[in-house]
Amino acid sequence: MSQQQQGSKLFPKIAFTAVAIIAFVFFKNFGVNKLWFEKVGGYWDAFVEQKSAGLTQEEIKRERLGGPYVISKMIQEYFEKNKIKNPVVLTEPNDYLLENKILSFKMPEPIIFYNYTGLKLVWMNSRNVKDATYFVRLRPEGLQIEPIKSPEELQTIISQYKKYTPSI
Repeated sequence: MSQQQQGSKLFPKIAFTAVAIIAFVFFKNFGVNKLWFEKVGGYWDAFVEQKSAGLTQEEIKRERLGGPYVISKMIQEYFEKNKIKNPVVLTEPNDYLLENKILSFKMPEPIIFYNYTGLKLVWMNSRNVKDATYFVRLRPEGLQIEPIKSPEELQTIISQYKKYTPSI
């Protein structure tokens, strides 16, 4: 194969690479994409800073994920410490917690809580609420975790929070 033939096959590759780079730069620097890339860059910068500070993986999670993660882990630790297997946790609605200034953040939704702890969480309006075995009250002085002993007790708890809509 002659040099001219090699050069003619190489030119489309170079041109395509240049077009791809220009498209990426354009894509990265406009609209919501720019905001997203700045956010991701911020995460990376924070990660590098946290790793260089010698933080453990758990410390990094606590710092990055904040209050919802910390509360979730506290609930998990209670069940582990008391050797309670497979609890189904019911918490107060986020609207109640925020309105009464108990928390300045929202509790995680059930799938996120499960991701953090491996425990099931249900909300007051969940179709699975009947499966709840423990009720967690969050108070400034700490967690109050109480077993739910009967369907009637569960209905009493739910009725206390009727005016609050569970929300993300």
